[in-house]
Amino acid sequence: MKSLLLMGILAAGGSAFAAELKVALPLGRTVYQTNERIDFVVTRPAAAAGELKLTLTDAAGSVAAFTFPTARAVEHLHVNGALLKPGKYAVEVADGATTAKTEIEVFSHIRRSSYKIINWGTAKAGEERLKQGEGGFGYNFFYTQEGKDGNGDFIRAGLDWMSVCTMSGAHQMDLRMECDWSDPYVTRGGTQRVAQRAFQNRSCGNVPGVHFYDEPGLTWWKNPAGEFGPHGVPAQTRSFEAAFDKTWDSVPWADWARWKLGFMDAAWKEAQFGVSYVRPDLLSLTQSQYGWSAFTDGYYFNVVRSLPIISGHGGYHDFGPGYFNPSYFLEIARARDLTRDCWYLPTWYGNTTDDEFRLEQYLSFQTGVEGLMSPPPLEPASNPSARNAIIEVNKVIGRLGTIFTTMPVTRPPVAILYSLSDLIATQAVDRSVNYAHGAAQGLCLPFTYLAGKQLQYQFLPVLDEDVIDGTLAAHHKAVILSAVRYLDSAVVTALEDFVAGGGLVLLAGDCTVKIKGAIHLGVNPKLPDEDSDTYKKLVAEKKWGDLEPYQTVAKYFQGAAPLAKALKAQLDKAGIKPEFECDAAGISATRQGEGDVDYLFAVNATPDSASPKRNAMKAASATISIDAKGKTLYDAMTGGPAKAKAKYDFIPGQMRVFARTARPIGSVAVATPVVTHDLTQIKTPITLRVAATVLDTKGGILSGSLPLRIVVTDAKGATRYDLHRATKLGTLELTLPLAANDAAGEWKITVTELLNNKIGRAHV
Repeated sequence: MKSLLLMGILAAGGSAFAAELKVALPLGRTVYQTNERIDFVVTRPAAAAGELKLTLTDAAGSVAAFTFPTARAVEHLHVNGALLKPGKYAVEVADGATTAKTEIEVFSHIRRSSYKIINWGTAKAGEERLKQGEGGFGYNFFYTQEGKDGNGDFIRAGLDWMSVCTMSGAHQMDLRMECDWSDPYVTRGGTQRVAQRAFQNRSCGNVPGVHFYDEPGLTWWKNPAGEFGPHGVPAQTRSFEAAFDKTWDSVPWADWARWKLGFMDAAWKEAQFGVSYVRPDLLSLTQSQYGWSAFTDGYYFNVVRSLPIISGHGGYHDFGPGYFNPSYFLEIARARDLTRDCWYLPTWYGNTTDDEFRLEQYLSFQTGVEGLMSPPPLEPASNPSARNAIIEVNKVIGRLGTIFTTMPVTRPPVAILYSLSDLIATQAVDRSVNYAHGAAQGLCLPFTYLAGKQLQYQFLPVLDEDVIDGTLAAHHKAVILSAVRYLDSAVVTALEDFVAGGGLVLLAGDCTVKIKGAIHLGVNPKLPDEDSDTYKKLVAEKKWGDLEPYQTVAKYFQGAAPLAKALKAQLDKAGIKPEFECDAAGISATRQGEGDVDYLFAVNATPDSASPKRNAMKAASATISIDAKGKTLYDAMTGGPAKAKAKYDFIPGQMRVFARTARPIGSVAVATPVVTHDLTQIKTPITLRVAATVLDTKGGILSGSLPLRIVVTDAKGATRYDLHRATKLGTLELTLPLAANDAAGEWKITVTELLNNKIGRAHV
C-alpha cells in the first residue's frame, strides 16, 4: 500500500516540476475543418500569474496572435476554425521566453457538389482514402464500417463520412432469428449502439450522422403451435395483445397484416431519439428499399417514415430483369415518398463491368434521386473492375445532379399500381404468399415496368393510398394494374371515379378485379420459354444457374413486348405521348423538370439478344425526336444547343440529357455580393453571400433548376471556392464562410450556367 502511494506522489511530483512548456491537441488529431472548434491544452511547470501567447502562422505568412492572462498550470484554449482559411498552420505557445510548438491543417467543410456522391467503401487509411475525393475518384461522402478516421484522411480528401451498419446487418439483429424488431429488448440494444457511436463521433466536423442497419426485416420463428414462419411470432403477438387487449388471431387478417408494418419504423424512432439526444443535428439513416416486396417482413412505403433521409439499395442484377432490377426496386420502393432526399445504391458485385455499373447508376439517376453510391466490393482504390465508370459517373452526377437538390421529382402521365390490399387478400387465402413476387401481381409488375421502358414512357408506381386520397387523379392521366385479383372497395370506388373523370385504367396480365370503365388489354406477359419442357425441368430440379439463358434481360424484353404493343395502342388513342419519340426500344426515357426547364434523360439499356448472359447489353443507334415547338433545346451533358431530331450513337449504358427551356438562355445576372461580419456568431462569423439568376434573351427570369458552376477568386488570384450548385426557380442564393485571414482586396465571383455556357461576374 505504501509503495502504491509513493508511486502516486512521484508521478504527481514529476508532472509538477517538468521543465518544459507543452501544447497538446486533446482530440488526438492535427487535421480540422472550418466548421470545427480547435482545442489546445497548454501545460506549464507550475501555476503562476502571467500571460500565454498563442500564434498561428500559415504558409502564406498570415498571422493570428492571441494573448491570454493565466494563473494556472493547465490552460484550455479554443480557436474557432471558421475564422481560419484552409491551409497548414504552425502553432506556437509562448510563456515568456519558453515556447512550445505544434502543427495543424485546416480544410474547408464546403463540398464542391450539393449532390451526394457516396462510396460505401473499404478503402484503407492513408493513400487509398486520400484518392477518394474530387481530385481522385470524385466522391464527397464515405460510408465506413470502421467508425473512425484517426488520420484525418477523409478531411484531407474532402469527404464527409458516416459509420455504416452501426447496429449490425442482415434481417435480424446480429443474424439471430429470435431477435425480432418488435422486441423492445432488441430495439433498446440497437439504440444503445447508435447512441454510443454518435457520442464517439460527436466531435468530428465531417460526420453528419449515424447509419443504423442493413437489410432489416421482421423475423420468422415458431408460433405457439410450434410452426416455423412469419406469422404468430411471439414478440409480435405479445405487442399486439399489450396494445389492444385481444389476441392477434381474433381480428381480421388485413388488420393484423397492416398493423405489423409499423414495427421497424418504431424501432428507427427509438434509435433516432438516442442519436438526437447526443446531438440534435445528427442525421439518422438506415438501409431500406431493398425489401419493398416483403410486406410480411414489415416493408411498405412507411418503413422509414420517421427518418430524414432514405438510404436504400436495390435488388441487384443477378435475378429478375437483371440490370433493370435496381431502378425497378428504387421506383417502387420510393412510391408515395418522393419528397425526402434519397441516397441510393444500385450495384453490388465486385465483378461488375464498366458498362454494367454505368448503366445501373444512370437508370437510377434519371429517376431524380439526390444521391448515388457505389458498393464495398467495387472499392476503386483496390478493385479496377468498374473504376473507369465510377470516375465517369461521379463527375457527371456531381455536375448535373445538383438539379435534383433544388426541384421535386416529376410525376409522369402514366402510373402503375402496387396494391397492398391485393397482396393481403391473397395471403389471407394462402399463408405461403409472404412476398409480392410470390403473388400474380408481383410476377406481372416487372413486365409492365419494362413495357414502359420499351415505349419511352416512365411508369411511376402508386399505391392504394394514392388512389384513395386523389394523388393519382391530381398527377396522372392513366394507371396500369398488373394481374390484380382484389382491391379494397375504397380503391375500386376511387378508380371508377378516376375513369369517370377522364382517366384511363388499363388491366394487364390476368386481372380479375372488376372496375367499371377499365380496359382489359388481354395480354398476360411472361418469359418466352417459361412453358417449355426444358424450362420446367430446370425449375423442378432447382438448377437455377442453368436457367440464366432463359431469364436474360433480352428474354424479359421479349416477354414484355406484346404488353408494350397493347399499351401503346391505348395510350396513343388517349393522346398520352411518351417522353420523346425514339426508334430504338432499348433507350430508357424519363423527364424531370419544374417551371420553365425540363430535362429529358435517354439511357441506352439495349439488351443483346444474341448472348446467353443475363446482363448482356450492346451499343445502339437511335433517332430521337423531341417536341421542342416554341422552346429551346440544349445538350445538358456537354453544354450548347441540341437538335430536336437527330440520330445518336450510344455505347452500352451511355446517358444523354437534353434540357428544354421555355425561352432561350440569354445571360447570368450576378447580384452584388455582400460580406457580413458578426463575431457574435460562432458557426459563420464572416460570410460571403452570393446570388445569381439565369435570364432569357429578353432579360426575363427562367424559372427552374439550372446547373451552375460558381468560382470565387480571392484578391491574390487564388481560387477560394469552386462549386457546383443549381438554381431554384431560376435563382441561386449561396452563403459561403470566409476567414479572418483571407486576403484583403477585391474578390471576383464567376458564375457559369452549364446548359449554354453563359457567364456572369461580380466583384466585392
